[in-house]
Amino acid sequence: MITATNIQSAYNDLYKEVRRYIWDFDTVSALADLEVETYQTFPDIEQLIKKFDTFKRYVNDTDVLREDEDVKKAFDEFEEIINDDNMELYANLKDFQEVPV
Repeated sequence: MITATNIQSAYNDLYKEVRRYIWDFDTVSALADLEVETYQTFPDIEQLIKKFDTFKRYVNDTDVLREDEDVKKAFDEFEEIINDDNMELYANLKDFQEVPV
């Protein structure tokens, strides 16, 4: 089982690597779309994969994935998490205690 938090953590690692570069508007927009989907409480995995593939396609148009091993590793790790065939996604929900009135 994987939590939404694990996906978010992998996204944070990916973001940490790609933020070292200057990207064009379309690439930044694709990254923003990926981030929005990643940070849903229950992300739609199909949409997440689609948005990741779009972002990766924009990055592939540059030499970054071929030249920077850290970026490639972050992409591979994020892709491995979201493409897991046996993934069962769940979210940790906060438990609030009632206050007597």
